[in-house]
Amino acid sequence: MDIIIRRTVKAIVGLPTHTITSMLYAPRNVRGLGILNCKWELYLQHYSIASKLSSVNDEILHISFDCNAEMKTCVDHLKVEGTNSRELRSALRTKSFEEWSKGSYQGIGVKHFADHKQANAFITNKNSLSSSEWVAAIKLSVNYANLAGVPGVQSSSNNSNLCRRCFREKETLPHVLGSCCYNEQLVTSRHHKIKRRIIELLKEKQVECYEEVSCVDSNGSRRFCDIVAFPKNDKKAYHYVDI
Repeated sequence: MDIIIRRTVKAIVGLPTHTITSMLYAPRNVRGLGILNCKWELYLQHYSIASKLSSVNDEILHISFDCNAEMKTCVDHLKVEGTNSRELRSALRTKSFEEWSKGSYQGIGVKHFADHKQANAFITNKNSLSSSEWVAAIKLSVNYANLAGVPGVQSSSNNSNLCRRCFREKETLPHVLGSCCYNEQLVTSRHHKIKRRIIELLKEKQVECYEEVSCVDSNGSRRFCDIVAFPKNDKKAYHYVDI
């Protein structure tokens, strides 16, 4: 049943068949899909029932059925710790997230999804993205895109995994979004857009900001700092923001 559910979800979302399984079971607040795992639920439901029965004041019931032994058996099979079925399920999903973050390619950068969970609200918020944008965001969460250098992507017309524009590096998301010379203007535009937004937020908090401040590093090289910020209530304090 779990295999059928996974295949169906991948087909609906448009994820490649080799998508890491742990991503499907990871919590939604860290960009996992949080789908049903029947193997887990088998033991979780048994644990929940045994937990309820253990509080029933019936000697005959407890003589005929050892609730504590049943609960221990379920926990041993699940291999996580918890005092109730909700905690056990949460621990299992957290464990899946940790397994996902250890993936050799699809797990790159995944651990940072837990740093600011509010940014992952689009997974369950129906008003933030269109259907196509939501699907694209899910694919990007596992570093998947229709690029020659991405593992699992096959092209009938191109046998090389090098970038189709510059032919210098593997055509992966980091290359296309960051280091490809053909995207320099887009990268610069995105950089300035983020910088302006940060400055707007700082000014709302009464912080004085200066852009592209020239300075010299410890090696004597000339550098530019994206933002130097001074809180108005403390002129001695300052912050460097490098985007």
